[in-house]
Amino acid sequence: MKNKILILGPTPPPMGGIATYVEDLLKSGINEKYDLLHLNTARSLQIKKSLLKNFLLFSKNSLKLVYLLVLHKPKVVHIHTSSYLAFWEKSVFLIISKFFSAKVVLHIHGAEFDLFYNNSSSLVKFLIHKMLNSSDKVIVLSQRWNNFFSGILDDSKIAVIPNGVNYSNFSLSEDSFKKNGNLLQILFLGNLVERKGVYDILSIIPIVTSKFQNVNFVFAGSEEVSGNILKLKNECIRMEIKRFVTFISDFSNDDKIRLLREADIYLLPSYAEGLPISLLEAMAAGLPVISTPVGGIPEVVEDSVNGFLVIPGDHKDLSDKIIELIENKELRNIIGNNNREKVKEEYDWSIIAKKLEVVYTELLG
Repeated sequence: MKNKILILGPTPPPMGGIATYVEDLLKSGINEKYDLLHLNTARSLQIKKSLLKNFLLFSKNSLKLVYLLVLHKPKVVHIHTSSYLAFWEKSVFLIISKFFSAKVVLHIHGAEFDLFYNNSSSLVKFLIHKMLNSSDKVIVLSQRWNNFFSGILDDSKIAVIPNGVNYSNFSLSEDSFKKNGNLLQILFLGNLVERKGVYDILSIIPIVTSKFQNVNFVFAGSEEVSGNILKLKNECIRMEIKRFVTFISDFSNDDKIRLLREADIYLLPSYAEGLPISLLEAMAAGLPVISTPVGGIPEVVEDSVNGFLVIPGDHKDLSDKIIELIENKELRNIIGNNNREKVKEEYDWSIIAKKLEVVYTELLG
């Protein structure tokens, strides 16, 4: 009889890093060894905009959790969280799970957990510390995050497990690439928020298009705050770059794969990250990537080997790197091939699932 493990976290829709991770986890080979249960905590934009709807969904999920704990008695509850309000919500789920004697894995995805903790009062820091130490294991996404959490947690409680992707979904034969003739697609894939550097991308579009007219900047992602996309579109009109920009906010996983297949360059000039799954997906699809040395990204992208790293907000370096890749197709192909190999060898879900199994086995005793 398989041990039961409850996975608590969102799945698409809407698309997002944590949702993609949880969906891939549920479909991974790990479900052959364990009886996986799932409590979906996904929120639509309509729910996010309403305090009352948020509270009602939180209450509903709390009751569902109690029901699953009483009826199915999972041995382990694997909770996926980020920071700020999401952390406090998942802390309640942690307390409920411990009350019913389940082992709890707290999986930290938050890009700004260090800011969340460091900017908190002494009391709030104490509560964060208490919640983290109440869990049986804390999974972090990179060595950089391990260094941070080791300052507030016992090292024995921390497991470093990076995000992963299903390599076979994105890997393509060489002749599958480039289908848009002379048009070069430059893709941003992620939530359309300032933290991800979307306004920095808009700022450099006039620089790039002053040299190349055959480019299209694609922004694919959802808005965390209603009106974000309209604000970005209005900025494009003001800057007179509308004809070089495409926004896509509603798309499926198949659409995402198509977008990656159609792209030539991937951009993610973020100011803060955990370890972005979209970056790994772009690498699996054989794209050269331009990103920033934040979060776990420097552990994945080696500058000038399998992409470029620019300092957040450095518009000149960002535009220079884009132009370099536009001008040099051979370089794009070399970096793209390096990326495919790196993901296949280090970040495929078959590898990540084994690392999770080690954590589950330890907790199951």
